[in-house]
Amino acid sequence: MRINWVAFGTLEFCNLWEPAASSINNSDFEPSVLIVILSMSEKSKLHMSASAVTGLVAVSYLGFYTAYDKGTKKIRLANLQDMLTVARGWDWTLVEANKALSLTALTTTLLSFLPQLKEQNRELLFQSMSMLWMHGVYSSYKFYGNSPQRLIDEKWVRQISIAMAAAGQVALSAGYFGYITREALVVSGTVLGVGHFYTYEIDYKGVLQVRPFAYLPFPLALAALALNAEALQRWVKNLLR
Repeated sequence: MRINWVAFGTLEFCNLWEPAASSINNSDFEPSVLIVILSMSEKSKLHMSASAVTGLVAVSYLGFYTAYDKGTKKIRLANLQDMLTVARGWDWTLVEANKALSLTALTTTLLSFLPQLKEQNRELLFQSMSMLWMHGVYSSYKFYGNSPQRLIDEKWVRQISIAMAAAGQVALSAGYFGYITREALVVSGTVLGVGHFYTYEIDYKGVLQVRPFAYLPFPLALAALALNAEALQRWVKNLLR
């Protein structure tokens, strides 16, 4: 079964940007993503290059995440324009760009695990790793000044989150170079990647403090595990022998 991804993306874009639907809540996008993913059989293939997939994901985060205004709960082009033109200063622009970069990398990592993207998975994984390295280097400098002591003084939840990020990068590299099985890569990449994102972005009440479109990795992670369920079950059985 083929899915017209361009038509779907266009429809979703119009739904979010038209005035009547400019106020977005968490449920506006996630079900649509799940329907599209689960509607594609494992034998389906997405006829698009890895770079095109990454580009579309990046543009979607710029349009639906960066441009989203927390105050009005609407998409505001002015926010995206401010970032691109550095209207609010380099610091704000780089922070926003770093957020979009990390979300793009997490999303493309999860997409690389889907059977429907088997032909693109290696290149998608490499692009994801590259973006995550850039995200890690900038975040280390921005938030910790490359100082181990500042990391030691960080809250324990953040310390766990950063440890998960580091372990996730190791797992992705190991999977890319063939040191671990694909099944181990899917499980470790999904759990550590989403785990890092969640634990780093929650507040003291355990509530995730992100804009609505940033919830996309969660249903996508479930889809990645579900669509690889049979292979993962065989892998677990082999480990328990």
